[in-house]
Amino acid sequence: MKFLFLVHLLFASTALAALDGTYLMKLKIGEKIFDDILVLEGVNGPIDYYSRGPLKGSVTVSNAFSVPLAGNVSCSVWIGICNLDFEITAVENGNSFKVFYSGEYTLAQSFTGSAHLENGDLLGTFEATRIKK
Repeated sequence: MKFLFLVHLLFASTALAALDGTYLMKLKIGEKIFDDILVLEGVNGPIDYYSRGPLKGSVTVSNAFSVPLAGNVSCSVWIGICNLDFEITAVENGNSFKVFYSGEYTLAQSFTGSAHLENGDLLGTFEATRIKK
């Protein structure tokens, strides 16, 4: 039993180590898919399997805008999941609006979730894959 626990701990720490990096975030709004760039960084050091606290970074929408993000991360090595919640203020056509993202990074090494507008309406769903550490 101790062996299985140690194997799980080793696998989880390797798989969830340093989530900081650049991701291709495919945001699906209705039937259209947008390829956005997501950059994640831990405010208090690298985001790893035991991280809890603030995160920062940016979201870049091609030919539209690039804005900073702010949010929080909460990871658990015991279940192999990191929950990430962050927000941006998007600027399109001279108008600005908040977008709230919520998702999970799992041992499967995928980051999936949803994006909501300030009024709570669903904007879309996303899947992000790392393209650069």
